[in-house]
Amino acid sequence: YHPYMAHVQPGATELAKAIFAVRNRNRMTQAALARVLGVTHPQVSRYESGQTVPDMKVLVRLLCLATDAADRRPILRALDDAPHGYQIFCDKEDECTKIVLDPGMKRAA
Repeated sequence: YHPYMAHVQPGATELAKAIFAVRNRNRMTQAALARVLGVTHPQVSRYESGQTVPDMKVLVRLLCLATDAADRRPILRALDDAPHGYQIFCDKEDECTKIVLDPGMKRAA
């Protein structure tokens, strides 16, 4: 349990809680995290409340920011569950060292 987790909405998904935790562990405001993720401040708020789920690019950026295994698990599950073009290679439990675009994925022009 982390003291700042008390601010997460009851019933928020594990992914929403992880996004909130990643932001707080990195001592970032929602606006600062939004800049790093390439989204808007309101979008970060919607991610943290569980109203919306980040797309794959945002999830990968979040994974890179996540230093705690407990925060990485929901992000990894979200990446694993969604149809995407990323391959994630983990050397140890929840420790990912390489994230690559799947060569079979069609790239946007």
